[in-house]
Amino acid sequence: MGFNLESIRPDADKELDGVKIELFNDLFVTLRPCPNDEYDNYIQTHTKGINFNRKQKLTKTQISRMEPVVQRAVAKFVVVDWEGMTETVKDDEGTETEVDVPFSIEKCIEYFQKSPKFYSAVFEEAREDSWFLQDQLDEQAGNS
Repeated sequence: MGFNLESIRPDADKELDGVKIELFNDLFVTLRPCPNDEYDNYIQTHTKGINFNRKQKLTKTQISRMEPVVQRAVAKFVVVDWEGMTETVKDDEGTETEVDVPFSIEKCIEYFQKSPKFYSAVFEEAREDSWFLQDQLDEQAGNS
């Protein structure tokens, strides 16, 4: 049996609920695809004052004005949750302890700003269509 191109289509449940991906060692992030309708609407609404043409390379000024908007859109409409995110905190005696950090949009934005590598990894993985198609491709290949 051959490969049917019609099998390459989005999985609506995965697009809505997200897909859990091991982004880094022991850090799992549940992502929705990027772009998605909510992300696009947010970007369009919040970049009206920034003049740019998608076909032209953005200037540093345009990038610096757009970056916070894009980061917020990714945190709100692409990242669904995470597991394994930790922070080191010090108590009053100076003892350091590693604690789990629950997902929140604000914490996600804070981490995007602290770590461009984290932000880039999230953004790139969310743009990878195969995460949101894989089960259908496996079924087509007879691997389910």
